Amino acid sequence: MDLKKVLQIVRSEKHLSQKELANRIGITPQTYNAWENNPERLRIDQVDKIAAALKIPTSTIVRMWDI
Repeated sequence: MDLKKVLQIVRSEKHLSQKELANRIGITPQTYNAWENNPERLRIDQVDKIAAALKIPTSTIVRMWDI
């Protein structure tokens, strides 16, 4: 599964909008939208922030993602 789809799935499983997740991370909704729609530019520390805000291990995101 591509990273964009993984991010959409894990966010929706927590019943969060992009705006709500952005607020939890401490970034603007526009920044989160760019992360989710262009995930190939994400750094691992940004994936860590997303995972922490979703209260899931980073490894959950990585396992779902076809690298």
